[in-house]
Amino acid sequence: MAEQKNRVIAFNITLSRFDQVYGQARSNRLFFHALALSLSLLIFGSAQGQSVTPVLENSAQAEDARVVYDEAYFLEFNALTAEDLLNRIPGIQDILRDAQSATASFATARRGFGSTGDQILIDGRRLSGKSNTIASALRRIQSSQVLRVEVIRGATADLDVRTEGVVVNIVLKESLAADTGTWEGSISHYSDGQVQPGAQLSYSGETESFGYTLGLSAKPRNSFLDRFDLLSRPGDIPFLREDEEQKTNATDLAATLNLRYTFDDGDHLNFNGRYADEGRTETIESIQFALAPGNELFTGTFFNLRKVANTNWEIGADYEHRFTDGDTLKTLLLFNSSSEKDERSFSFIPPKAQKNVFRFQSQAPNRTELIVRGSYKFILTPQHSLDFEAEGAINKLDQLVQLSTVNKGVLEDIPLFNPDARVDERRTETFTKYTWQPTSALQMEAAVDTEYSRLRQRGSDVNRTRSFFFLRPRLDVRFDYTDLIQFRGRIERTVSQLNFANFVSGFSTDDNTTDVVKAGNPGLVPQKAWEYDLTLERRLANDQGVWALRLFYFDIEDHIHKIPVGDGTVAATGNIGSAREIGAELSTGFRLSWLGLQGGSIDAAYTLRGTSTTDAFTGQKRIIHGLIDRFWSMSFRNDTSWHNLSYGFATEGFGGNNISGPLFFFDVDFEDRIKRRFDINGFVEVRVLGSMTVRFDVTRAIRPNAIRGRQTFAGSRGSGTVLSEEFRKGTFSRELKLSLRGSF
Repeated sequence: MAEQKNRVIAFNITLSRFDQVYGQARSNRLFFHALALSLSLLIFGSAQGQSVTPVLENSAQAEDARVVYDEAYFLEFNALTAEDLLNRIPGIQDILRDAQSATASFATARRGFGSTGDQILIDGRRLSGKSNTIASALRRIQSSQVLRVEVIRGATADLDVRTEGVVVNIVLKESLAADTGTWEGSISHYSDGQVQPGAQLSYSGETESFGYTLGLSAKPRNSFLDRFDLLSRPGDIPFLREDEEQKTNATDLAATLNLRYTFDDGDHLNFNGRYADEGRTETIESIQFALAPGNELFTGTFFNLRKVANTNWEIGADYEHRFTDGDTLKTLLLFNSSSEKDERSFSFIPPKAQKNVFRFQSQAPNRTELIVRGSYKFILTPQHSLDFEAEGAINKLDQLVQLSTVNKGVLEDIPLFNPDARVDERRTETFTKYTWQPTSALQMEAAVDTEYSRLRQRGSDVNRTRSFFFLRPRLDVRFDYTDLIQFRGRIERTVSQLNFANFVSGFSTDDNTTDVVKAGNPGLVPQKAWEYDLTLERRLANDQGVWALRLFYFDIEDHIHKIPVGDGTVAATGNIGSAREIGAELSTGFRLSWLGLQGGSIDAAYTLRGTSTTDAFTGQKRIIHGLIDRFWSMSFRNDTSWHNLSYGFATEGFGGNNISGPLFFFDVDFEDRIKRRFDINGFVEVRVLGSMTVRFDVTRAIRPNAIRGRQTFAGSRGSGTVLSEEFRKGTFSRELKLSLRGSF
């Protein structure tokens, strides 16, 4: 018991004092430290880079703002897919990792396409899909289909997307010599003993003008987490312990189809389709013990059973026509539909008694989206171009929320505000972009976007129609100081995309006993911000690497987070006023040939950030919910010529030490501080026969743990009265995966 007490007291958190110091002083220190670092790097880069002409090895070539990697560059690698090719290029691993982590459900939650999008393009165009993500497309595109890979630095007039950073463009061959396919079979083992198979299949064919790619996949998505909680009164010894196990079982099934047709006049038509079943089952078992000096008493077991059925499908098409004078017309059509049913039941088993189910809850959102987009690019002169784009969209959400409790054996429905809702949004956006390149070293891009939308919400408690109009200017500048040093700057007015689920009632799945009911907010408005970015990029000669320093500052209006509802003990998502975010990000990727590792490379990034906003419950300044002030990531890879043996690792972390910061979360009646040990994911692969490759992956190799300190308040955090303090330690599961893949 003394050890438990010491662990809790040692982890007692004083968030309010931390916020006061952090929100005011740290932001200024971060800015001046980043500025000093930027100036020192600029001086070093100027001295080292003014007279250097890039001589790129391994068949890479420099062309204006592009670094081109052709087929010859990739010959030494045993690459089967386009994803394998990108893994061999240093300096873009953050882009690839972001694409791989973006799920289909996250993509479909975004409204429309807008003028910004994926940083990975195919033939200069975005994929005409959302749940059909670019990461999944990279696994279906075979390496034999790729003509070259272009790493594009900054704004370029012929891109189908705006970005303030680097864009990767995969250029495909016009035709293939023969139909080809790739396959993969895998088996995964988890720390709790679960074993689950997986498989992927892709097949591509092409004639003179017609091509297709078919993909099938069964991807396991299991997880296991065990943890314990100690609860205590402020300054007292623990009075309760919970031992918990959480298991998730899921296998995502998906089928995709990509068709492309090239007309005699050079026009291009692409079609994309996807159908997926992404349901899952989640169980949480929590065993509770009452603690007293020298004694502990088993008080019962909580069960939380969750079943989610989720199916979605999507079709998309895009058409491109290039006129003889160089002008280009592009059109895009997309429709997607998602149907979900999320059901939970909560039960309790007292000592030597029967199981007692005491609560049911259900959410059933159905979403559809229709997008039509067109763009026309005028090539005025070789130095001037003008783009006009327009996008129309219809978004719909139909959601039903139900909550029931068992009272003396009788199931009773609990009334909720706005439990049934139908949200309909009709939106029109225009995008106007002017690109000017006065010299070969300087390019400027000015844009003005407009958005008009009408939002209708209908339900048993809400009948409301609203209209919005937003003007979003943007200015991008790219300046090549030398062949190897580049400056990029951006000023932009941004408007966030609303999540329709915040308009209706739901459940906040925070802890693992019973979920908190959250109120809907029909009056929620988008978050607006002025964003300022300045990036200094320094490439090393002979394609040996690159580093970039990015400084950023965001001035935010109508910041979105939790607000009090009614008597202040219930929260809804709302607008809480202004917020600030300032920081610096240093990223690098370089080869290790100077260490004798000819195929070795390292990518790393480090972010410093300061944030500030005003809490809606306490009225005090605090950091922004869920943003880390210090965060780092690193990956290593080495490709050898011995049977194409490759191996490497990736790691990232936050934890509240000198080089990484903790996570903070704020809700109606609690505050959390989370520290987590860094993760290590490793792999080794080798070619065994022909193009057949055996690969072994380990995810979370050291089984990292996370520690959470929580303060729970009486009523709400605004009361200032702490009811209890909680210490939680959780350990993540390790996944071992053995896969065999090849081509045919």
